[in-house]
Amino acid sequence: MDKSLILNEIKKKENISTNKEFAEFLGIKATTLSMWHKRNTFDIELIFKKCEYLNPEWLLTGKGAMLKTDTHNIDSLDTSEKEQYEEKIRLLENTLKDKEEIINLLREQVNSLKKGDFEMPPLSMVAEGAAKYPSTPIIEEKAPKKIGKHAKRN
Repeated sequence: MDKSLILNEIKKKENISTNKEFAEFLGIKATTLSMWHKRNTFDIELIFKKCEYLNPEWLLTGKGAMLKTDTHNIDSLDTSEKEQYEEKIRLLENTLKDKEEIINLLREQVNSLKKGDFEMPPLSMVAEGAAKYPSTPIIEEKAPKKIGKHAKRN
C-alpha cells in the first residue's frame, strides 16, 4: 500500500497545493510530513481526527471508497424516526447505567473477598438488575456460611 499516494489524495481533497500547507493543516512540521513520504508511513490517528470524512478502511488499506458513504444523520429524519432513535438512546443509556450498578456491586463483593470479611449479600441484588438483561450472566450458587474470616461453600 502506497501511503504517500494516500497522503497526496487527502491533500488534493483538501485543495492544498504544497506539502508545507498540508503539514500546517495536519498540525505537524513539514519535515515530519517529508519523513512520512520517505518511510511510506503516517500517523493514522492524527489524520483520521483531522479528516473525519475519510473512510477508515481506505485510510488503513488504501482500498474501497476514500470518503465515508454513511452520511445519515439525525437531522435528516422525520419526527417519528427521531423519537424512535431518541427512545432507543434512552433505553441504552438506562441499560448502561444498570450494568454499571451491577459492576459496582460486584466490585464491592470482590473487595470484601480480598479483605477477608466477606458475607454473601443476597444475590437478588445482582440478579434483579441482571434479570432485565438476558445477556448478563448470573452464577447461581448457595450462599456460603461464614467461618472465621473465610467463607465455606455448602
